[in-house]
Amino acid sequence: MVLGNHEFNAVRVRHSRPGRAGQFLRRRNGEYRRHNHVQHRRFLDEVGLDSPLHREYLAWFSTLPLWLEVDGLRVVHACWDQQAMEVLRPLLGEGGSLSDQLVMASSREGVPEYTAIETILRGPEIERSI
Repeated sequence: MVLGNHEFNAVRVRHSRPGRAGQFLRRRNGEYRRHNHVQHRRFLDEVGLDSPLHREYLAWFSTLPLWLEVDGLRVVHACWDQQAMEVLRPLLGEGGSLSDQLVMASSREGVPEYTAIETILRGPEIERSI
């Protein structure tokens, strides 16, 4: 199993913003809170936000690799992108998993780590013209 975008977003709901008491990498209040909460409502309904079970699942999500390559088999949630992987590789935790440093670095729009993790977990954004 590899990490997907929904698991990554669930982890970001739990991570505090450095130097900003009460703020999280994935917002929990205001309009964004409603969107973010609706996105994984069933999970939160089952385990409860910040419950011991919630923390247990998030800890497990953080152990999942972002991608696997074993004997010619490649597994990734959305997009195998070597350039994005090279951006993320120095920040990976044990076994190719999330590290706190990676979660923090990849949660700010406009930085290479954000674009890289979005590509790996959601796929590249392509503008379409009609």
